[in-house]
Amino acid sequence: MYSLEVYIIPDYWDYACDHHDQDEAVPINKPLMPSIRQPKCARWLVLFILGCLCALISLLGVVILSVFYVKDCVESGHGIVFDAGSSHTNMSIYKWPDDTTNGTGKVQQIGSCQAEGGGIADYQENPAEAGPSLEGCLDQAKSNVAQDEHKATPQYLGATAGMRLLNATEPSTSNAIFESVREVMGSYPFNFTRPLYQARILQGGEEGTFGWLSTNYLSNTLNEGPGSLMESVTTALSYVTSGIQADAKPTLGAMDLGGASTQMSFIPEDPSALPAGYDYYLRLYGTDYHVYSHSYLCYGINEILRRYKAQIVENSGYLNATDNPCAAVGYTEAVDAAYLWTPPCSTPHGSGPNATTYYLVGTSNAVKCAEITSQLFNYTTCDKPPCSFDGVHQPKPYGKFLAFSVFAKVFEGLNLSTKPTMKEVNDTRYDFCNKTYDELKAMPGYNKYLLLYCFEIHYIWTLWVDGYKFGEDNWDIEVVSDIKGVELGWSLGYMINATNRIPVESTCMEVPDSAFYGVLAALVIIFILGFVLIIAGFLSKRNSPKHPYEEADQGYGGV
Repeated sequence: MYSLEVYIIPDYWDYACDHHDQDEAVPINKPLMPSIRQPKCARWLVLFILGCLCALISLLGVVILSVFYVKDCVESGHGIVFDAGSSHTNMSIYKWPDDTTNGTGKVQQIGSCQAEGGGIADYQENPAEAGPSLEGCLDQAKSNVAQDEHKATPQYLGATAGMRLLNATEPSTSNAIFESVREVMGSYPFNFTRPLYQARILQGGEEGTFGWLSTNYLSNTLNEGPGSLMESVTTALSYVTSGIQADAKPTLGAMDLGGASTQMSFIPEDPSALPAGYDYYLRLYGTDYHVYSHSYLCYGINEILRRYKAQIVENSGYLNATDNPCAAVGYTEAVDAAYLWTPPCSTPHGSGPNATTYYLVGTSNAVKCAEITSQLFNYTTCDKPPCSFDGVHQPKPYGKFLAFSVFAKVFEGLNLSTKPTMKEVNDTRYDFCNKTYDELKAMPGYNKYLLLYCFEIHYIWTLWVDGYKFGEDNWDIEVVSDIKGVELGWSLGYMINATNRIPVESTCMEVPDSAFYGVLAALVIIFILGFVLIIAGFLSKRNSPKHPYEEADQGYGGV
């Protein structure tokens, strides 16, 4: 028999990669069969290159999405809003800076002004004077906003409960007031292209919803979309692992107290259970919000005080002089019958008034003050339970709440903390209401408003605890007047909504959120795949044979 020697020449890849000096043929005693070459060095190189390409492509794609498209979708600029309340009209000037970023520096309040006179509803005797009362503030706005930006700066006026009341009783007078207001606003160089929309009466639910929007916008509690590369990747991973978007951030409830009305707005624990008329839908930054909101007309601080005084006169049988348990001993107030019974919030009952002036004599009786204050609420009717008062549907308060406007002024005047406990508020209403008039006058910084705080703190307690149903299990209330230097109220939310300052979707692309996060998730997966390929390439390199040739399968014996 003959033995056949087969010489195998090292292939190019093994030689080139291993750098062995193996130019000579290598004899081996093996069967006559082709040797199946496995270019192991080529394998690790290919894996490494593919991994690097995947990683590079995915990173580039993420950067494009996160840097060029994930940004604030609105331009810089200014906006002017008049809050035409029941007792006064305030103007606020807002500015969105050029370097707007998600979460910080989003808006500045660069100017404010209180118009002369009272609220525009006070001009019912001479409606033509309502518009000129705004001129001083509009002149200030011309100075606060650069001249070359005047035409691009929108101006708005939203009238609240005072004008809602007037419009309900004297619609022709209300229309005349707005004609004067629109004429003056249109004479200034600011944007006023839609006068019927840009100067109008706000509905109660709108006022509450805009207050909620202002609160959460300034508090950064809205789902603003990914504001950074890391946030984009984190959101994408959540999307790909669960198939749904990340949960919305917990939002804040908003409680606003004005002169003629008060508003309660929040997202309840189960928004899907909200009945029609109480569910205000917003889509902001690609997230759906169903906000409960209701405005209680005639429960603003001025109207509720009027109703309280009328109540104690009625309780006395319309006596010329009657006890006022919410006023300090030693203080007597004279009030006109025309003031006490002003429809639609206050109307006489029974035999009606029999004098033109009534004298309210302070008694410093906190217990009786609480009792009469509670009589101003109706808890007997409720067609759509659960209810707050006056038959109004309201879910149980859920989450943290910010209370502002008059709430903040009363708490500041009483030196209450901004995050008061139930006990602190309850103790204060009794301690303060037991003071005499002389004790009040001896207090540091005495002013006329101290005489009102007894009733006002009792009213706030009754509204929150008996009305809104706050208790030890859900009392999470912070009382503030502003956030980051921006006065808190409905006006900012009104302008944001009117000018589309918050986009419907969370990105500037005309694509749904599901597509945006789907693409981002795919890029993240490609990056992970690239990383795995790079690791596999290194492992393959480490396990490569040192010789530049590979023997045939040892299962075949020699011949």
